[in-house]
Amino acid sequence: MNKNNCIKITLYIIYMSYCISILKLITNIKNCDWLTKNDLYVEIELGEEKRRTMVKWNNNEPVWNESFLFNIDVKKHLSFYLTIKDEDKYSKSEKIITEQVKINNGSILTIDTDFLSISHGIMHYEENKKYKILEQDNKTIVKYNNNLIDDLNTSKNKLHKTIKEKDILKNHLFTMKKSIVKVLSEN
Repeated sequence: MNKNNCIKITLYIIYMSYCISILKLITNIKNCDWLTKNDLYVEIELGEEKRRTMVKWNNNEPVWNESFLFNIDVKKHLSFYLTIKDEDKYSKSEKIITEQVKINNGSILTIDTDFLSISHGIMHYEENKKYKILEQDNKTIVKYNNNLIDDLNTSKNKLHKTIKEKDILKNHLFTMKKSIVKVLSEN
């Protein structure tokens, strides 16, 4: 193994895909809206990257089941932050609570923080490989589907052409029949 291969392997080990899934709220929080229930979402901050879940409108017991991928440097990133916010249509969203969660350098596992049920961890090579296979299978299915659509369109065009040719032949035969009848009636 030469030096360049060693560097590539080391880089692969340092930079990995990190998966964070926000599952659901597990602790009741104060109602931030006067007349309705909360409109909650979760903001995730890992290093310089931020992601957020969808807003669960008028719901004090939201279930998100949303997953997010981050590229992380396992030597640099030690934790990430989860901030629960209440969305307001006419004013700035209200921050309810922020939790710091330690990076899990192992396989994806499910845990409960003080307020949320989440799963997080490193997507290992085998999981990445399975994802790539599924992605390739999906591309193959799309290609196969497109080929079927092309075949269907070709068959439709051939059918339309055959129907036109049949109509032309039918008209031609009818014209010939008329001509024959005319000739016979003159004799």
